[in-house]
Amino acid sequence: MSSSTWRRGLILVLLLTLAVIGLSGFLAFQSLRGRNALVAAEEAFAEGRWVDAKRNFTWYIARHPEDLEVFPHYIESCINILSNRRDNVRDAGRAHLRLAVSEPSNLAIAQKAVAFYRIHRLWPDLDYATSVFLRNHPGDPVLIHNKAMANSLLGRASEAIELYQGLIERGDAEPEAYGNLANLLLRQGYEEQGWQVLDEAISKQPDNALIRVERVKHSLAVRDVDRAMMELDKASQSEEKSGEVPLAAASVHAAIGEYENSLTFAREAVLDQPASYEGHSLVAKNLIALRRIDEAIAYLSNLDPYFLADNPRLYLMLAETQIDALRVEGADRTIETYKKVAPGDAAI
Repeated sequence: MSSSTWRRGLILVLLLTLAVIGLSGFLAFQSLRGRNALVAAEEAFAEGRWVDAKRNFTWYIARHPEDLEVFPHYIESCINILSNRRDNVRDAGRAHLRLAVSEPSNLAIAQKAVAFYRIHRLWPDLDYATSVFLRNHPGDPVLIHNKAMANSLLGRASEAIELYQGLIERGDAEPEAYGNLANLLLRQGYEEQGWQVLDEAISKQPDNALIRVERVKHSLAVRDVDRAMMELDKASQSEEKSGEVPLAAASVHAAIGEYENSLTFAREAVLDQPASYEGHSLVAKNLIALRRIDEAIAYLSNLDPYFLADNPRLYLMLAETQIDALRVEGADRTIETYKKVAPGDAAI
């Protein structure tokens, strides 16, 4: 072997050695950086610095996606951020999906993810997730019901109708499924068929207050207030009490202009269901209808900021009420908050 060949070989060995040392150092640095990011994330989480916590968890998870133990804190960090609310909630939803996919046989985790999407009205995400979960749990009525709901809200009426009908035929339908199917048929121009669905439901469970509530809603949808009142009376007499009954009562009394009675029932409804957008909306609308404007403004202003962030249209109701009361500065502050919380909302 010539000396020049020997030198080239030595140089190559040295270069390879340096490359290995460099790569090892880089990987060690990245590993240390990852551990530091996790420590920073947990410190920020403990101190309630949600934006910092999410940022560091995001960096760490991107490099350690297999470390599922950090996902619950990542999810909580996301849902505690008020600004740009929808994107942060969607990020939390994706983490729920990742957890559920990691245990495909665990139906409880899948249903927890579905409940999250539904609470936060993430309909495209609900649609996708239920499709994924139904591959492993094809007959689960909760998943099928939510898939039908997503189909309906995304404009796929025929698919939703088919799924709801399947639930009813198998005896797996909840009262809401009957009501949703009747409403879908009504929107397709089949009012009589909608009532047939609800008649079938009440024939099977004549004392079920929730089915009566669905019949109240349908009566209001077809502008039959007398029938709504009759169904409400029967719902109120049912031995199976439900928090949905006061909400239905509030809707009926509002429809006939009895705002004081509607207000009473709406307040009762939100005590039982504090996360009800419809309930809080009815309280405010009744106060406005009664010209108790200061009370309406105070009521909306004092709602939990996270609830307002998840239901940003209440900000618009508040701003409009403040403008009507000539509270322009307050309205400006409300609109600015609304823009931060829902920057992509179509109403801006």
